[in-house]
Parts: sequence; structure tokens; C-alpha cells
Amino acid sequence: MLASPALHPPFGPVLVHLAVRDFTIIQRLDVEFGAGLTALTGETGAGKSILVDALGFALGGRGSAEMVRPGAERAEIAATFDTSRLPELAELREELGFEDGDETILRRRISPDGHSRCWINDSPVPARTLRALGSQLVDLQGQHSHHALLRPAEQLRVLDAAAGHAELVARTADLHRRLGSIDSELDAARAVDGAERERRIDYLGFQCAELDALGAKPGEAATLAAELRRLSHAVEIRSGADEIEHALAGGEHAAGSSVHHALARLADIERRAPGSTDDARELLETALVHVTEASAAVRALARDIDTDPARLASIEDRLAALHDAGRKHRVSPDEIPGRLAALRAELDAAESGEARVRELEEARAAALAAYRESAERLSESRSGAARRLAGEVTPRMRELGFDGGEFSVAVGRAREERATGIDDVVFRVRVNRGHPPTPLARTASGGEQSRVSLGILVATRGGLPVMVFDEIDSGVGGRVAELVGRHLRRLAESCQVLCVTHLPQVASQAHGHLTVLKGANGSMTSVRVRTVTGEERTEEIARMLAGTSVTERSRAHAREMLEATRSAGGRK
Repeated sequence: MLASPALHPPFGPVLVHLAVRDFTIIQRLDVEFGAGLTALTGETGAGKSILVDALGFALGGRGSAEMVRPGAERAEIAATFDTSRLPELAELREELGFEDGDETILRRRISPDGHSRCWINDSPVPARTLRALGSQLVDLQGQHSHHALLRPAEQLRVLDAAAGHAELVARTADLHRRLGSIDSELDAARAVDGAERERRIDYLGFQCAELDALGAKPGEAATLAAELRRLSHAVEIRSGADEIEHALAGGEHAAGSSVHHALARLADIERRAPGSTDDARELLETALVHVTEASAAVRALARDIDTDPARLASIEDRLAALHDAGRKHRVSPDEIPGRLAALRAELDAAESGEARVRELEEARAAALAAYRESAERLSESRSGAARRLAGEVTPRMRELGFDGGEFSVAVGRAREERATGIDDVVFRVRVNRGHPPTPLARTASGGEQSRVSLGILVATRGGLPVMVFDEIDSGVGGRVAELVGRHLRRLAESCQVLCVTHLPQVASQAHGHLTVLKGANGSMTSVRVRTVTGEERTEEIARMLAGTSVTERSRAHAREMLEATRSAGGRK
């Protein structure tokens, strides 16, 4: 039995609302969608397929000026999806630049000149971004739709899902990415040939030797520049220091002498008025200490100032050498040690280039062997799953109206090794007895393609979150039509299904039922959509059975069909 991975949330609505404004013959329409299988019915030409076209346009499909209702400024479609239970979309949303959320709204507008604009959750996006997200939400299948299962990549994904070997698929992809990374590094290592590498080694060696001889130290230039500033003003600094020292302690009128004289006079006052001079004496004695210490500090400053012209010239020469080297290597003088370290690292890499190439070649051989081993295992698993899938889909094809039908999966060797492995996968079908099988994408009609796809999707419980079938029941009736309805209802157990149908056998098995009505609004055609339940639904099924003349017999037959669906475990 094929694996049946739970790719989508069980039995929950994903497309919840479609708003259509001024699109072809539709002036204004708001449609709510429920879970499970929803049938869209109505008279021929009522506008059922226009709804599907509107949804396709909102998902990024091709647009044209003819889509704008005559006299309107623009047409606009907005499709609202409940994406709260779709974790598989998280990576794509992140890649496209959108945060995860419970609701995703795809909106698109087109003007009469054919120019269109697109939004996702009110953020403007290119049409390709809208298509990228829309293609992961909804699969439109019909007479004129290029639906997802026709794409080789989707056929491969469905086969892998049926096989249930997700870990092997992920491992093969990881090994392919690793191989690609090694190839890029190896190409870069090989890019420099032997002669060029030798020239580079010589050049780097010369630069390293030059900077080694310079012997620049971290912070050296800044330290020397500060010393140069001091030496350049040595005479002025010493002269100023001498002047200050003289003012503090240099003679009869110096600050120290004045304080000494004041203390002597204060002593005379103390003898005449004991205790009256304590505060003043304390302050003067403190001042004398500060004046004495300041004089000593200034004297030391003058003593430490070096006025040696040879030292000044030496510093100037050293700074000139550092600045010259910095200009040559396009760095500041203080960045020279870091530049030397970088050159040494590059020299080491160049000298070890050949060894690195050999190392990478060995790593590539090991990575390639691991990839091929994983890809071969994946190919074997796919071949087994292909046989099992063919065995399950072929009987369903015959149930769906292909008496001599046969389904097969061709697993062939791809021309190149890819992240998905070494296989090309093609779904092939034979719809008529005696005819050779052909790829599903070249099957005669959209209706046949859709019915075959339905059999595949039911067998694998696959498909996108929302599956839309338009004209899937084209050319069938009776027992086959009933089986088409059953298969659609079964598919709706794993995703939301919308089906445009003319067959009561299909409509009667739906969980929900919408009917499309066309009328007149003044001089313009209008389209309405109604949810029908109870007797209204019985009446619609009876109309589908009997055409324009609904009889009690057709109503009774409609009730029987709905009751049969209910008895089978469904719900209206």
C-alpha cells in the first residue's frame, strides 16, 4: 500500500473568500467557501467558469484587458486563504519576504490598458511572486488550465510523497548542496595557474619582507606623533616652565616669598591677639605647601623636556617611513601590523595552494560518492513506488471512464545530477485500448487529464491545499459520473476541493453546494452566487436531472441521491 503522508490539514477550508469586482460580466460578487468538497452548478453560460478564471487571475495567471467589465475603471480580484494550518508554506513565505500568519490575501487588479498590479497581504509584489505563492496554494484543473500535476517537478514530488522516503530525499539534496559548495571552492583554487601562483608568491614574499624590516608595532605611530608634538615645542615649554617656577619661588616677590612674609606678619598679630589668627594661619600654611609642590612639579616638567635635535630628527624619519608604507599598502600607519598579518596569511594560502587543490579534489570525490550512493538508493525506492502507484491508479482510471486505461510511471536517468537526484519522472497514461501510452501532459483533453489526475491524487492523498476541477466530468455520465463524485469526495478528506459540474451524480456528493445564476442589472448582465441547502439544493439537483422541466419524479430522484450520500457517511 502506498504511503499516505498528511500533507495538508485534515478537512478544513483553506480558500475562505473570493471577492470579484468588475471582472468580465461580473459587477460585484463575494463568495464564501466551506470545507470538504464544494460543487458549483448552474445553467450553461451562467458564469461558473468565470469564477474559476477570476481565481486563476488572482493567483497570478495571465491577464488581458478584456477581463475588465465594459465601462469599469478596473477589475479587481481578492482571494483570502486560511494558512494557519499550512506549515509547509513557512519556508516559501520566508523566502518571499512575508511573515507567517493565520490569513493570506492574494489581490490583483487590471486596468483597461492591460496593466496589472499585485499585492500579498496589502504589500505590492511582482506577478511572479504572486504566482510562486499561488502555485503552492491552489491547483486549477480544467479544459484550459495547465494544472500542477502536468509539471515534471510536481510529478516527482507526488511520487516521492507516495514512496514515503522524505528523509532520503532530504539527504540527497543536502549531499548535492555539499558537492556544489566543494566545486565552487575547487574552481576558485584552480583559477590561478602554476606560473601565476609563483609570481603571486614572489610578490607577497617581497611585501612581507619589506614590512617585516619596517617592524611597525601596534600603536607606534600614534605614540611617536604625540612625542613629536612635545619635542617640536620643547623650547616654548621649557621657557614657560622656567617663568612659572620663577613666579612661584624665584625671588623676593615670588608667590612663596609672599606667603612666607604673610605668615611672619601673622605671627606678630598672634602675639598681640592670641587665637585670633588660627584660620588664616592654617590657610596660608596650606597655600605655602601647594606653592612649593607646584614649583617642584614645574621644575620636573622643564627637566624632562628633551631638546635633543637628533631625537627629533629620528622621530620625524620614523614617522615618514611609517606613512610611506601606509600609503603604499593603502592603510593607515597604525594598520600596518594588521596588513602584514593579512599578507602572511595570503602567502601561506598561496604556498599551500597545490596542497589545497589536492585536498579539495579528495573531498569532492568523497562527496560525489556519498551523493551517488544516496541518489541510487532514492532511484531504487522511486522505481518500487512507481510500480505500486501504477497498480493503484490504473483501476481508478478504469472506474473513471477509461475502460482500457492504464497508468504507469517512467523513472529514467536524468542528463545531470541534481538536488532531486538522478531521475527524470514522467507520468504516462493510455486512455484508449490499443493505443500506446503517452505522457499525461499530452493526453487528449483537459477533462481526461483531470480525471486521471483525480485518480492519482486519491491514490496518494496528494494535491495542493485547494484543488479546483472545472469540466472534470466532461463526456461522462451514469455510473462513471457517480464514481467521479465519490473520488472527489474522497480527495476532499485531505484537501479542500471545488468542482464546477453539470452532473447531478457529482453535485449530490458534495459537502457544500453553490449555484451560479445569471440575470440582468439594468442594461448590464449580472452574476450571483447562492449557497443552496435543504429543499433548495434538492430543487437544484432535480433541475440538473430534468433540465428546464422539473417534475416530482426528478425531485424524488434528487432526494434519493442526496439521501444515498448521507447514508454513506457524508454530510450535506
